[in-house]
Amino acid sequence: MFTVDALTDAIAQATAVGDGDLVVDLGDVEFMSVATVRVLLHAQLVLQRQARTIVLRSPPACAQRVLDLCGVADLFELSAAADEGP
Repeated sequence: MFTVDALTDAIAQATAVGDGDLVVDLGDVEFMSVATVRVLLHAQLVLQRQARTIVLRSPPACAQRVLDLCGVADLFELSAAADEGP
């Protein structure tokens, strides 16, 4: 809950800068609350109005579980970590 404002600001800045899809790397997330899900859903709605989407990269089991429990996992594009090569 302490990072929700920072996440909201970061997403707002990132969506204002470009016109492509927004990738949010969740790889280091250890806890995700419903407040975070609300921020992600709001970002998804804003991006959809611009014919864009939000991609959640590397969601750990805890984040995936929260998305599943909230019934919103299918609303996001999920991807594995980017392959960094050998």
